[in-house]
Amino acid sequence: MSAVLADDRGAGNDGSAAAPTLLEEVRARLQVLGPTALDLRDDSARHAGHAGSNGGGHLVLRIVSPQFDGLGTVARHRRIYAEVGDLMPARLHALAITALTPREAAALAAPEPEHGVQSRAPTPDAP
Repeated sequence: MSAVLADDRGAGNDGSAAAPTLLEEVRARLQVLGPTALDLRDDSARHAGHAGSNGGGHLVLRIVSPQFDGLGTVARHRRIYAEVGDLMPARLHALAITALTPREAAALAAPEPEHGVQSRAPTPDAP
């Protein structure tokens, strides 16, 4: 499938409203997790024609949610797949996930201290 996946909507022949794009569908479904940040990118063009691809989309997800507090990586991914797993494999072929708590996201965003910079004034050496 081509990069058109990012705009895979189409109005029904009966004049009904257009179906949501894959990105819109996934974003809407993940709202139940109460994300404080949700970045979703269509990476399908980079994977066009690779072995095993059935034409479904390849998405990259970064989601931050307080609902992930106390959960390990596998449990977080299970929560996400509980919401979007039925889209696989037809519309969604692959989903790369980064799932963080707000505290983890803040720690990743904090600037690292520079090497060699002292946090306090040096003490003079005694003679």
